[in-house]
Amino acid sequence: MPLHPLSWHAQSGQIAIWTSDLTTPLPSDGAGHFPERDWGAMPESRQRDHHAVAQAIRSALGHDDFRVRHDDHGAPWLVTGGQDLPLGVTHHTTATATWAAVALGTEQRVGLDLVEVLDPRIERIASRFMSHDEFQRWPDHKAHIWGAKEAMFKSLGPSLEFRTDLAILHIEERTSDWAAMEGTVRGLPWHGVWTHLTDTLILVVQANP
Repeated sequence: MPLHPLSWHAQSGQIAIWTSDLTTPLPSDGAGHFPERDWGAMPESRQRDHHAVAQAIRSALGHDDFRVRHDDHGAPWLVTGGQDLPLGVTHHTTATATWAAVALGTEQRVGLDLVEVLDPRIERIASRFMSHDEFQRWPDHKAHIWGAKEAMFKSLGPSLEFRTDLAILHIEERTSDWAAMEGTVRGLPWHGVWTHLTDTLILVVQANP
């Protein structure tokens, strides 16, 4: 099925995950949900990203009456039922599929991020987002820390510096599939979780908006 359940109970409203195979023909009904986007000018890869996001939102809402807008900072909002609701969004394309995850149903936007653990780009930029202490304590968790800080930034940004304003203080791997994380955003407590969707793809979700 394209809709994937999580192996833990999210505390951050409703989380929906959608994936579609890259060989699946791209539907042509996505433009209406993103009126700010020039759908015809988008490359197919970007259309697939948006379509997966729309499918995840549709699965969470149970209906098709919605659109997505972005504010002046680029933060997404879900417009449905006469309301503008905070929307957490992340998407990622692997070698075989496009993935999207959305978080809705909370008063504050929930940050979340999809990360491939073996993405070589993360190793190259690790010094830009990890502190010396994080390097010492979790040398094998660079992708997980990157995902956590991306989730922090998406929820509480935009004016945040990854190395100095965002910190991971504790990681507790509770099963082989998921772990709890604790950290701070400019000194204020932050909690999150990561869960494995495939052998190498993880989803990081802020747990306390």
